[in-house]
Amino acid sequence: MRSRLQLAGISLAASTLVPSGCHLEPPHAGDYVQATETGTDATSLGPETTSTSGTSSEGPETGVVDDTLGSESSDSGSNCGNAVVEEGEQCDDGVETATCDDDCTFVECGDSLVNATSGEECDEGTETATCDDDCTLPVCGDGNVNEAFAEQCDDTVETATCNANCTLVQCGDLTINAVAGEACDGTELGAETCASQGFDDGALGCDPITCQLDTTACFSCGDGIWNPPGEECDDTELGGQTCLSLGFDGGTLSCAPDCTLDTNACFACGDGAIDLGEQCDGLDLGGESCASLSFDGGTLFCAPDCTFDTNACFACGDGAIDPGEQCDGPNLDGETCISLGFDAGTLACNGTCTFDTSGCYHPSCQDVLDANPTATSGLYQLDVDGAGPIPPFQAYCDMDTDGGGWTELTLALGCTLAGEMIAVQPAATDGIDAACRPFTLDSGNQVHTYHYTIPFPPGFTQIMPIDYVARANAGVGNVSDIGNTFTQTLWTLANNAGGYGDISFGAAEEPGPIASFSAAGVSIMCFDCEIPYPDSGAIYTLGIESHALRFGWGESGGQSEGWYPWWSGTFRVR
Repeated sequence: MRSRLQLAGISLAASTLVPSGCHLEPPHAGDYVQATETGTDATSLGPETTSTSGTSSEGPETGVVDDTLGSESSDSGSNCGNAVVEEGEQCDDGVETATCDDDCTFVECGDSLVNATSGEECDEGTETATCDDDCTLPVCGDGNVNEAFAEQCDDTVETATCNANCTLVQCGDLTINAVAGEACDGTELGAETCASQGFDDGALGCDPITCQLDTTACFSCGDGIWNPPGEECDDTELGGQTCLSLGFDGGTLSCAPDCTLDTNACFACGDGAIDLGEQCDGLDLGGESCASLSFDGGTLFCAPDCTFDTNACFACGDGAIDPGEQCDGPNLDGETCISLGFDAGTLACNGTCTFDTSGCYHPSCQDVLDANPTATSGLYQLDVDGAGPIPPFQAYCDMDTDGGGWTELTLALGCTLAGEMIAVQPAATDGIDAACRPFTLDSGNQVHTYHYTIPFPPGFTQIMPIDYVARANAGVGNVSDIGNTFTQTLWTLANNAGGYGDISFGAAEEPGPIASFSAAGVSIMCFDCEIPYPDSGAIYTLGIESHALRFGWGESGGQSEGWYPWWSGTFRVR
């Protein structure tokens, strides 16, 4: 306990107070003298003077002085804490009590003395940041507004005007005051989020004027508004994306119910499925082939960009000889008519990329058959003398009769082959008409012998007349006649003295014919009758290989007589 003596505003601490006498009543200031520590000098403190021996010269001697005045005790004066209220003391309860401080003054908040017994937690003489003016420690919510403690208000609880942190309510103070109707304040959202407000996501805000939650930046999937980054899309709003922008080759981009981009209808080349805009994909060619794409053959592939790769397809006309083609355009693969077994001619390529041998020539139909055993009957181009003067011609080849290989000679071919008519015994009139038919007519009482030779350089050993017909060519009122009394055996004589003639055929190299009408049993007299050869289709085999077919005829007698030795029909040679 500390003691304090206040007399006339003078503190007598650190000196020895000596009573000058004993008093029943509280001592007076004049009853005390101040003694020096040597005990020889004293200064009067009042109207009376004291001696130097530590005893008062006046006053009662009953008063006992407590010399324990704090750390500097005195043998005389007030002794705070002795439970005796002495002069200068307001109270003295012996100890600190709820009404008396330990300096023997009455308890008063603001006296800078902390009296815990009276409930004081602090006492700094005035309100400070650490002590309220009611001598309690400053606590927001104690009902005391301590401005030094940075309190603007203190309503003990949050009110419409005072925040729970003892600041005045103001929207924007970053303190949510629910009593004042604030749902948020600045960045303080009270643990609320867009999700807690019923949205899917977004950025919840606070209105700076009303301190109410601002859900403008919140969003819900399906509201038709694209809200990145939480949403990739929303309904028809795709955020500017397409299948192409996402790396696909095409298709239709859509938005899934969870607002993510749905690429199921997008397609990319290489996924093995043919999608819109693709011709193919991988091994899937959509049922197409080189042939269906108007090529002639080959293998169709799918390019990396899902378009058809026709490099391995081929088409007739591209100039390249591909599988299944014999040739292509001018490209004959080195082949010629001769390499194909013909004797001459110019090989060509037709529109189907097969060899066109119409410009290639065999000398005879037998050569055609030899080159192609499966050749069928029909017209073939022949060149009987190769580089010779006879031009190529088209002839019918009989590939069926007796093994085939028959070259058919017609009246027209007789001219083509430069058939030559020779008068052994000339008639008055002879010639070859426009149909290439040789004829003669004598003047009467005249004999004539002729032969008509058609060259056939390839050669032949057999002759077969087909529908062969001769015709009489007598003068008016006269007849030509063939009788069984004469048969031509030499090319140099075709009549006899009996007035008969004959018509024959055979190899020019032989002395005479191999067959004749007379030999076939024909006996006739007529003016201009047509005489069919009776053995049409008969095969006559020569003893040699001939290179020229010859016809012989003649007439004698007193009338004007003559013949068309070959009026119609054909001769086939082999």
